[in-house]
Amino acid sequence: MWIKLKRLKMNLDIKLAVDIVKRLLKRAQGIAVLGGSGAALRAEIAAAVLLESTLSFLGVGVPPPTPTWGSMVSEGRAYVELGWWVITFPGLAIMLTVLAVNLLGDVLRDRLDPKFSGRR
Repeated sequence: MWIKLKRLKMNLDIKLAVDIVKRLLKRAQGIAVLGGSGAALRAEIAAAVLLESTLSFLGVGVPPPTPTWGSMVSEGRAYVELGWWVITFPGLAIMLTVLAVNLLGDVLRDRLDPKFSGRR
């Protein structure tokens, strides 16, 4: 009997926690994703990826044992004549990541912001 009550209490606690998180996410959606802070957050993520890649390319970013896209492009410059893919794929990864962050932010804004619902 004690074990059944304990399991029931744990299930209720989990359901309550899930319900609280759902309510908080619904209320925070408009503030964090859609407003001016959402556009700023999207721009900051894209800028952070580009900044890290640029600093690593120049050699002043993350220390050398850690692989980053910028350091891969920098080190791959010596091998471009042997294999074009050494420099192309890390560069494409940088470009696609920044593009994906921006497009995801635009889609979320268009779908969730009531101000933009009737414009398209």
